[in-house]
Amino acid sequence: MNIDFLGCNGGIGSSNGELQGSTCLQVSERVLIDAGTGLERLSIAEMLAIRHVFISHSHMDHICCLPILLANIIGHNSDEPVTIYGHADTLAALQQHIFNYVIWPDFSRAAPGQQQPTMRYQVLEPLQPLELDDLLITPFATSHTIPCFGYSLKKRGMHTIFAADTTYTPALIEQLNQLEPADHLILECSFSDSYQDLAVATGHLTPALVAQVLDAMQYPPNHVWLTHLKPTYEDAIREELMAYPHWSVCADLLKY
Repeated sequence: MNIDFLGCNGGIGSSNGELQGSTCLQVSERVLIDAGTGLERLSIAEMLAIRHVFISHSHMDHICCLPILLANIIGHNSDEPVTIYGHADTLAALQQHIFNYVIWPDFSRAAPGQQQPTMRYQVLEPLQPLELDDLLITPFATSHTIPCFGYSLKKRGMHTIFAADTTYTPALIEQLNQLEPADHLILECSFSDSYQDLAVATGHLTPALVAQVLDAMQYPPNHVWLTHLKPTYEDAIREELMAYPHWSVCADLLKY
């Protein structure tokens, strides 16, 4: 399975001047997970091909480029609206706070001169799979400060789990253990261990908490990818990670 990490940073800015972006994964030509600033890497032609966006949760770093994407697509999607998927609370937040004609137009309604709306909403339920093109996508609940979905992605015998924003809780482990064994697990690691209290309070992970997640999983993944490093904590996170034996399965720290 080819997943293009358009953005996977836990913030904006870098210490070395490299271009980085917040969370946005392209799963296929037509399918995105989240719409953070990494979405800017797509060309206009690539944006116009998008028809499905799975949102993990309504925090700004995961949705900030969704309004701009839809503004580019309006008038160019006569074949089908863009479907926005997510938890009921996530979609309600988008409707109430973003697509409300104050912050941005309500693209779920047809614009003047258009036969159909630019987008539509579809509520997802945890652990209820959805078949889309040649993908099987299953949302599951993570443990963040607001309702948040991770996504299990299966395609051609490959299984990738994207755990989105989360901290360590028994509820998270229960959800992960209901999924089949994964070839790849994408976990966040937002803060260094010295800020564990802050990480837990804000619904995030540290290297030590990542280790606890991996130890508690019934089916350890073949590879682990770490994302969502907050730029001001990145150097400390990288140094601390080396103290844990789990990194024999850690393919890389994703950061761009």
